[in-house]
This record gives sequence, C-alpha cells and structure tokens, in this order.
Amino acid sequence: MMVVQYVGAQGYFPSASDFARLYIGEVEPQYLLSAWRDIPYYKGTTDLYEGRICYHGVVYDHVKLRFDQLEQRVVILSPVGNVFCIPEQKHINWFEMDGRRYVHDPEDGSRYAALLSDGSTNGTQLYHIAWKVRSGENAFEGRKYQKVLNTKEHYTLVTPDGEMYHVNRAADVAKLFPEQKKQIKQFAKKNRLSFSKNKRQSSLVKVVESLNPSPLSTKDKPSPRSEEGGVWSENSTEIQDSSTKPLVLESISHSTLHTPHSTNKDEGLLSGIPVLDNDSVAMAVAPTKTRTYIVPGVKKAKASLSDDQELDEIVVVGGRPSAVNNMMMGSEKFKPVLLKNIPSAFGESDIMKIVLTLPGVTSVGEASSGYNVRGGATDQNLILFNGGTVYNPSHLFGLFTSFNSDAVDDVELFKSSIPVEYGGRISSVLKVTSKEANMEKLTGSASIGALTSKVNIEIPIVKDHVSLLLNGRTTYSDWMLKKLPESSGYKNGTANFYDLGGALTWKLNSFHRLKVYGYWSKDKFSFSSEDNYGYQNRNFSAEWRTILNEQMTVTGSAGLDHYDYFNEDKATPSMAARLSFGIDQLWGKLHLRQRMSETDVLNYGLSVQHYHVQGGRYEPLGEASRIKIDQLQKEKALESAVYIDYERALTEKLSVTGGLRYTMFNALGPRDVNHYHEGELPSEATLLETRSETGIIKTYHAPELRVSTRYALLENLSLKAGFNTMHQYIHKVSNTSIMSPTDIWKLSDYNIKPQNGWQVAAGIYHETYDKKYEFSVEAYYKHINDYLNYRSSAVLLMNHHLETDVISTKGKAYGIELQAKKPTGRLNGWINYTYSRSLLRQDDKRVAMPLNNGEWYPAEYDRPHEVKAVLNLKFTERYSLSSNFNYATGRPTTVPAGQHYDSYHKRYMPYYTDRNNYRIPDYMRLDLAFNIEPTHKLTSFLHTSFSFGVYNALARKNAYNIYYVTEGTDIQGYKLSVFGTAIPYVSINIKFN
Repeated sequence: MMVVQYVGAQGYFPSASDFARLYIGEVEPQYLLSAWRDIPYYKGTTDLYEGRICYHGVVYDHVKLRFDQLEQRVVILSPVGNVFCIPEQKHINWFEMDGRRYVHDPEDGSRYAALLSDGSTNGTQLYHIAWKVRSGENAFEGRKYQKVLNTKEHYTLVTPDGEMYHVNRAADVAKLFPEQKKQIKQFAKKNRLSFSKNKRQSSLVKVVESLNPSPLSTKDKPSPRSEEGGVWSENSTEIQDSSTKPLVLESISHSTLHTPHSTNKDEGLLSGIPVLDNDSVAMAVAPTKTRTYIVPGVKKAKASLSDDQELDEIVVVGGRPSAVNNMMMGSEKFKPVLLKNIPSAFGESDIMKIVLTLPGVTSVGEASSGYNVRGGATDQNLILFNGGTVYNPSHLFGLFTSFNSDAVDDVELFKSSIPVEYGGRISSVLKVTSKEANMEKLTGSASIGALTSKVNIEIPIVKDHVSLLLNGRTTYSDWMLKKLPESSGYKNGTANFYDLGGALTWKLNSFHRLKVYGYWSKDKFSFSSEDNYGYQNRNFSAEWRTILNEQMTVTGSAGLDHYDYFNEDKATPSMAARLSFGIDQLWGKLHLRQRMSETDVLNYGLSVQHYHVQGGRYEPLGEASRIKIDQLQKEKALESAVYIDYERALTEKLSVTGGLRYTMFNALGPRDVNHYHEGELPSEATLLETRSETGIIKTYHAPELRVSTRYALLENLSLKAGFNTMHQYIHKVSNTSIMSPTDIWKLSDYNIKPQNGWQVAAGIYHETYDKKYEFSVEAYYKHINDYLNYRSSAVLLMNHHLETDVISTKGKAYGIELQAKKPTGRLNGWINYTYSRSLLRQDDKRVAMPLNNGEWYPAEYDRPHEVKAVLNLKFTERYSLSSNFNYATGRPTTVPAGQHYDSYHKRYMPYYTDRNNYRIPDYMRLDLAFNIEPTHKLTSFLHTSFSFGVYNALARKNAYNIYYVTEGTDIQGYKLSVFGTAIPYVSINIKFN
C-alpha cells in the first residue's frame, strides 16, 4: 500500500480564465521518484528552468519549464496553482531553457533536439539529440525496486541541400565537405579542439560555424548513416515505447529555478496572452487500472496502477486560489467535496451549511431558509444557479437547501468586490455551478440518509464531446412528524419534496463549448387535513463559450426562471380559500474577456432580464366556499445593464481594478397607478387618483462603481481595499427575518423606490511559505438607502396599495472578520471570529411617529459576536472525526412593554413600544461526525462511505424565537426551539464507476 497525492490543480483550473492555450493540455503524470534510480528529466533533476516557448506561433516569455527526456515532452508550470501542464507537442514550434533552443528533431519528429547552430552564416545546421531509455531495474533481496535509465545521444548535421548526417568529430564533418577538408583539420588543430564526450558539443559547434557558405560537393559524399552504422532514410522514426508508463500522482518538488544564460528575441511574434475559459477540474474513474483527472474541454491525465495497488489518498483541493495573490476580497470559493466532513442535521450534505460557516454570513436560527451577509437582509442576496435566479433556496421548512451537492461543481460567494458582471442585489452574490458529466464512461453516485435519498448519474453520449448529467433527490420525512406529540397539532402532518436536475455538455473542440441546464424542485406539506402548502422553483438555461483568439473569450447565456407558491386553508368550508403567488424571469447575458497584454485585462458585456410577477391571487376552494376572487394586478418590468471593467498590474506589487456598471429599470404597463399628494406619505387620505397607464410607467437608472486594489507587501503578505455601489429593483415583502413560502416579491414602481447602497472594505492576507496556513483580517462598512420595511400593524398579503403599509428605511452595517485556515494535513479546517453590527433607522420627516423615535435600532439579524470552527482530524486515510462549532449573540426581538384590554376580543393584548428592544439567549451548537471513507482500490466497481454523527451534540435548547400567549389576565412569553435535543444520524454514500 502506498500514499499518493496530487494537490497541484487546486488553484489553477478554477481560475483558468487567467491563462492561455499554452496551459490547455494534459496534467503531467508525475513520477514516483522513490521507484527510480535515475531521474527522467534533463540533467537528472526535477529543477525548473526559466525560459521561453513558442506555441501555436505565439511566444511566451518567463515560462517555468522542464524537459522529460524519457517521454520526450515539455512540462510547463502554470503561473499560479503549481500545476504541471503538457502542451501538445505538434503545436510547439520551439522552446528555450538552460541557454539552448530546442526544436523538433529533423530526423524524428517525436523527439526534441537542441539547435546548436542555426545555419544563418553558412547554411549548415547542427543539432544535439539526447534521450533516455529504460535499461532494466535494480533488485534488492529478490525484489525489483529501482528503475534504471540510460542516456542516448547523437549530433545531426544538416547540409545546405537538406541531407542529414550523424557526426562526432571534425573528421566526420570534413568527409562531408571535401573541398574544405584541409581547412577543417587545420582549424581543429589550431584551436586545440577536443572531441571527448564532455567537450564534443562545443568543439563541433566551432567546426560547423567555421565552414564557408559554399554549396555541398557531392563528390565522395557518404551515405547517411545511423549512430550504429546502419543505413536509414529521412522518413524513418524511432518512436519510444510508451506501453510502460511511470507511476504517477506523487508531488514532485520543484527546487531551484535556473535562468537561461541567453535568450533570443524574435521580432514580429506576439507575446503570449492568456484567455481561457474558467473550466474546473472534474474527477472521475477511468477504465481499469487508471485514475483520471479530467479537465473539461481539454485533455486527460492518467495514472496507471497494477491490480494489487491501492491509493491511500488523492487530494484535489479545487477552487482554492490564494487569497494573498488574487485581486478579489470578501470572496469565498469551495468545492462540495468539503461537505463530506461537515456534520449537518440528519446527515444531509448541504451547500448552504458550508456557506453559513464562512465569516460574515449568518442566519436568524436553525432550520431557517435564507441567510444574511454583512448585515444585509435575506432578499439582498442574489442566488444564481447556472446563471438563473433562485428565489427560494430551501426544502422542508429550511432544513435542506435546494441544491443537490452531488450535482454541483463549485460554489462562490462574493461579499465585497462583487464582479462588475453581477448586479441586482445590494448585499452579496452566491454563484452555484453544476458539474460536468464524465465524458469517457458511465459513473454515478447515490446516498441514503435519515430523511432524504439522492442519485446522480453521469452519461457519456459521444466520447470526449457530449455528456449528460442527471440527478434527483426526494424525501420520506413523514416519520419525523409522526414522532411529534399529539399536543403539537402536527402529528398527522405530511411533508415531502423532490428536485430533478440535468446538464448537457457539448464540446466541439478545445475552443467551443455549449452547456444546457435544467432544474425543477417542488415542495408540498401540510400540518393537518385542513391545510396544504406548496412551492416550486424551475430554471432552464444555456451557455455558449468560445475562444475567439489569443486575446478574447466570449460567453453568451440565456434562460428562464420561475417560482410560485400556494397556501390552502379548508378548516371552515364556507371560508376555504387558496392563496397563490408567482414570478417569471426571462434573461440573457453577453460577457467578453479581453487580455490586452500581460498586465492589462478588459471585461465588458451587457445583460437584460424581463420580470413578470403575479403578486397574489386569493380564490375560493370548493363549492361551499363563499370567498370572492381577489387578484392583485400583474407587474412587468425590464432590467438591463451594460458594464466594463479594467484590470491592470501597475507594478509587480501593485494591481488595480476599476469597473463601471450602468443599470436601468423600466416599470412596464399596463397597470393601475396610484398617485398621492407630493411630499406626503402614501395613504388612503393622501390618495389623489388612480390612473390606468401603459408603456413605460417609471424609469430608474444609475451608475454602479466597482473599484479594488491590491498591494503585495511580501510574496506571502498583501493588502487589499475595495469600494462598490449597488442597486436593487426587486423587494421581498415580509414581516419575518427569514425567507418563507408566504413571501411575496414586489417590483419597484412609481411609488416604491429601488434599494441602493455602497460598501467600503479593506483587508490584510497572509499565507505561510509552506502554504499550510492562511490568515486574513477584513473590515467593512456598508450603507443602505430605501430598504423596504413594514409599518406597525401593516397588512402585507393581498394589499392593492402596498406602498401605504411599507416605508423606506436607512441601514448601516460595519464589522471585522478574522479567519485562520489550515487547508490540508491530518488536522484541517478553519476558525473565524466576526464582530458586526446591523442597524436600521426611520428618519423620514414625513413620518409623525417613526420607529424607535427615529433612532438607530438593531435589525432582526443583528448578531454582534460570532465564532465558528470547522475541524477535521484524520486518524488514518480512511477514518476521520469532524466537528462544527457555532456560537453567536442572540438576535434582537421585540418584547411587550405592557398590556391592555381589548374590548372587541375581550382579552388582554400585549402593548409594544420600541422595536427589537431585547435579545433572545445566545446561540451555541456543536456537531460531531465520524467518517469512514471507502477503500481506495481504483478497480473496485462500488465505493461506499459512511458517516455517523450527532447534530447539536450538547443538546442545547437554542431559542429560535420568543412568542407570547394570553393566559387569563397575564401575558406569558415562551421560547421556541427547533432542535431542542441531540439528533443522531447515519448517512450512507455509494459511488460506482
């Protein structure tokens, strides 16, 4: 058994948009050097050389490379990520390293030759060809343990008329040029040239360059001969045996970088400009004995293994670009593979649970859908799934996210320095991308948990070109409700959901790719036979990505998003009714990335989306119902934007990015528009008239700035700062601090302004030289205008004049985030602490009695202190212990200041004054899990893993909310806990290939 690791691809492929065609290609199979007596590389060392390469006719300077003389291939180190790539040999024009230029061997195109003399003075060229071959293995106590290599070489001279000969000394050259024979001998004697092995190269170069540029005489010309003396033809080739490959996937340290002694500048050739699209690494199991790392749209790198070998560990830390080196701040990117080591309720891997472990991201409590980022509300986060908007990202009362983790490739969260191509929300952007199916063979996975099961299948349709990913998930959670006490009223309830997804990928070649995505999720639940609830998301999108040339990548995408919900109440037949809501969104985007030089990058594009909102429909349910149909008028709008972003490295240490996004929102008719007295709050008393209007009813437009800078104090220490402004034209209307199925979304219109805000942030980032630890500190300040808050005693559902029950509110948030990470090793994970405040204020002069007397008050999601720790301890390569700890200050809530007697209802009712004047108790939770990974035999058809865990291991009754009940003449308060005890679980995951 042996330990094999491959960690190089972690930062390269997820950010491959920063690289060029040179870095498309196979990932280098890396030698298990302990099995080799001789090193296959140039000069018998794994050292990298700094050189140049001409690829596809484009010259790349300052490239770090090495030359594998056994396989006769050039290996390139990616600019970041420490990934070793193999460019296609047929497209390599030449490369330079260690002071020599290498070209294709004029005799054998499968080999490389050092060009010692280019014939520019006399038309005669001289090449040195050196390659390594296997010569057996050394044995120790009867066991083969070291592979031995021999180096073969020869010098090829190409005459002015194109004939090729092997030469070793001056006499060999003299035979080819009889008219200069005497001159050659005298030159060699005069300069005391030696043709011993160590001095042969320099001596042959001097002899060849001393030749006169006279045509070759055919008199007594010898037949071209091989090194061994046999006759050969120009068309013959000597292909190296590739049937035996070295064992791969062991990291090879690259020590000292050598700078070439000289470099030749070629005029008229374009310097290399990176433009690739941002494909990610997908990991799959290839045919027998092979482990394959598949780079979408590119090539494969395979590791051959014998039947009895096992891999103890393969580590691909995808999507972890260095926070020190990149320009982004306030961003987090991760692969769902991290989920397997994070305990969660009922053992279901959940993307949103990882998001909630990140600094600056909070929720109002357990099992709550939605999340808050840096003091923003839940509706201020844009959630994109394959480019489409997801309005409700939860299943089963918020217990699970809508995204099937087995079908997700990567997740990226932007908290600040939001890229200029994104807009429409003022707090954050969460980008979720589906994985790409294996294009070589059928693979899949399945998972069985306490409440859910899921399956994922990857189908190759046309090998290396077309693949299909299908996935599904469902629940059998009714048993959980049956365990509730009869007094709860929910014992006879039911709850179920399912989601289906698919991704079709068509790769024409390395430069053109089409992806088509589909997603459908549906929830339905009831607490008794007298009620029924349901909601669904539907998303369809397509993306076309193409590389136009070495400078430009173009991505075009379009899609249709849908969300709707319904509530049914049948408790009283005469009042039985159904309430429903729906929103449709049609969108399209065009994004262009142009690398103008090695230090200048331009991003620009446009986007457009059309909204169609059914704000609410209330209708009778059943023939006995006397409810009258009531329907809010439909709303339509068009939101469009153009943007441009310029990135420039001013110096080696200082880089800046400046972007401008110009947005426009058109509220469209036909619809009825209420007009109120100017300068007064909208109300029934100030209503002037209601007009029926068509066309463009109201237009809002504004520029948005995105500016950021990075300064490298040291190679592993940097400072960053950024500023951005945002606008939001759609609002969630709710009097809760979470996202719930009864939320409605309201478009900005004539009376409701869009939200807008700005954020400034700065941070310092450090990474240890061995890359084992990462540390960061970020501070931010955010200001929000026209946040839509509800008035006291507001009616939000089926309100035909909603503007009279909501009011624009100002907000501010500030905080500092500290994080420490250890990405790899036996003990890995991260710990972070966040201090933050989120405050609101009503200071509209038109309001006679503003909330909290017009002073700043904490928002429902204000949690000043928060500590999170995610740790994973590996006992062996198969067994590990994981933990997830979360502590947070209790969130604000409103408690009554007293009570009064309600003569109409004939009971005492609570009396409220200030909003959010109290905090529920602090929140603390510890989750534990013991994980058993599958055997790492790659030839196994099934790979099964288990996870045994406890959610809320401390059995704390964390308060989710506080509510009040009138009991006689008293009003009694109660704490509501979602999970008031420890919840054990078992999860089984199966993968097949």
